[in-house]
Amino acid sequence: MSIIKRLPIHPPPIYEKTVGEWIESLAEANLTPFKVMFFYITKTAKNIGFINALMKLTEFSRWIIIKLENKFKTDYWEKKRVCPIIGCKFRKKDNHYLFEHIENVHNLGSGWYQCLICDFKTKLIKDLETHLNKSHNRFEIQKYNKND
Repeated sequence: MSIIKRLPIHPPPIYEKTVGEWIESLAEANLTPFKVMFFYITKTAKNIGFINALMKLTEFSRWIIIKLENKFKTDYWEKKRVCPIIGCKFRKKDNHYLFEHIENVHNLGSGWYQCLICDFKTKLIKDLETHLNKSHNRFEIQKYNKND
């Protein structure tokens, strides 16, 4: 049996956000990539369940956690390489593509690229480059986290 260690920093959940967005903030606060945080939570969930894993890792009560909108499938960790988001049927043989899918389709674990000249922002650097070229004829790129 593995020992479950509480995360050193665990910002409280914000009720207007989803569980996935809270996991993003946990990863960012602990200077950990979303992918690594998600794997750690998944590994813990295999032994004690998803909500219990979040409770043990953050010390927030079940009642606080279940108030968040949860878009994750029940027992998603039992099916490998299948998207964990309810209603999504995406599956791949490689976890790399699964996380690329989670970032690009469900907007979890990825930061935003912001145009420094106007209010345009996007998840994909290619889109920012295109925008800068067409709208401003330059390449000034800055990445920031969506929690900023």
